[in-house]
Amino acid sequence: MIISWLGRMHRNVSPVEHVARQFFYSVNDARLWENEPETTKEYFRQCARKAIAFQKQQGMGRNPSK
Repeated sequence: MIISWLGRMHRNVSPVEHVARQFFYSVNDARLWENEPETTKEYFRQCARKAIAFQKQQGMGRNPSK
């Protein structure tokens, strides 16, 4: 779940940036995020925004153990 990743991310990285990087590395494991052009990063950020919004809409971000 995307939302569950957010609790483990580095505090200086936004949730969108964190998810975008995870999406990027899932398809580009041999390349570095830091070396990518801004257009590529923005594509993955947009995917991350959509995924986070969808997950929240579906109620998947709730943690039932709390």
